[in-house]
Amino acid sequence: MRHKQLLLLLALPILLQASPATAREEGLSLQVKSIQFPSADRTIHASLTGSEHFDISWHIDSGEWPSNLYAADDSTFYYIQAGSRVGILPSGEIAKPRASAQEVHIPIPPGIQAEGSRISSTVSKRSWTYSPPEGKSFLPDSLQTDLAGHLYIHDDHGGWYALNYETGKLRYMLQLDSTEPGADSDSIRCRVAPSGDAVCASKLIGMIGIRERTTAPRVFINGLEQFYAQKPLIRNGTTLVPLRGIYEQLGATAKWHAEDRSITAIKQGITMKLIIGSKRALVGHDQIPLTEAPIVMNGTTFVPLRFISESLHAIVIWEKPTATIQIVTLP
Repeated sequence: MRHKQLLLLLALPILLQASPATAREEGLSLQVKSIQFPSADRTIHASLTGSEHFDISWHIDSGEWPSNLYAADDSTFYYIQAGSRVGILPSGEIAKPRASAQEVHIPIPPGIQAEGSRISSTVSKRSWTYSPPEGKSFLPDSLQTDLAGHLYIHDDHGGWYALNYETGKLRYMLQLDSTEPGADSDSIRCRVAPSGDAVCASKLIGMIGIRERTTAPRVFINGLEQFYAQKPLIRNGTTLVPLRGIYEQLGATAKWHAEDRSITAIKQGITMKLIIGSKRALVGHDQIPLTEAPIVMNGTTFVPLRFISESLHAIVIWEKPTATIQIVTLP
């Protein structure tokens, strides 16, 4: 297999403003990026709507159809090629397959319906309807979601859509040019990981990764990159990460207490308590000052990464040149 990181997406992409109709429909400006994928006998054209916030970050010209594509609970993608099982991270890096990795199935949020020419939400005070471009229909059995609740679905012409669960607005759309002679564009199949990163596979273009544009630091725990549904935040020099992901990866069990908006975590006899909005934490019976308080943003609880890691006896290393945080747990 030949692994290529895209440089300018193998061509000079053309940035265009979305048509006025699209902008009015969604209530926001959506940029459209035109992309070329040269192959042996033709050039495949594609477009990515929403490219001001999302990008095709990598490409593998595999030369054959990758089968059994799925995402595992740690957001690693797996597929079968040439009879072998291959793992690939959302960043496009090849990963060593885990023998225990199984396909993850995240339940579709309640109140969501997908049928033919529309996908809709019937949730009280959050009802909306979204329809694909004229002449296209959604494939209901392709509906997927990530841990943040965002929705992903195919249309019957090979289009791949990402929608905001709360508003129904288009986040991005990938579309192959179906006018190419022999371009069987409806054969493209995409899968989304719990983190919201997506991989699309096609006989025409091989495999591509679609990722949100972000300046958030990369986080590694024991050498494995972590991918969160909500990206890490930096506030006043302190990195905050989603509570669910960091506690699970560090081997701690956490419990949310609604009465005082606090989180209790336990690992190997270590008990830690944090309170939303408070710059003081309890580790055992000791009060510890925090550089930044835990916060709740868009329904996700964020906690200070260095404090959590070091309190659970892990080593934290900040690599400034690459904006990378390395965490190493101790026995």
